[in-house]
Amino acid sequence: MRIKQAYALTIIMENRDWYLENDYMEGSKTKSLRRVYNKVIGSFRSELPVLIDALGVNEKQFYIRP
Repeated sequence: MRIKQAYALTIIMENRDWYLENDYMEGSKTKSLRRVYNKVIGSFRSELPVLIDALGVNEKQFYIRP
């Protein structure tokens, strides 16, 4: 369930400018959304090694080239 929440929140966060411009969301709501997003993502911290192994993520994928 938290993975679904994290995915949904990620999509909303990525598109929050559109939601603001089209009056679907107020500025104060985006601040609350950011807090909820950080809380949900933070809850995965202890489970990251298991998720990384389960998804088959390569260690090289963690690094972003400048």
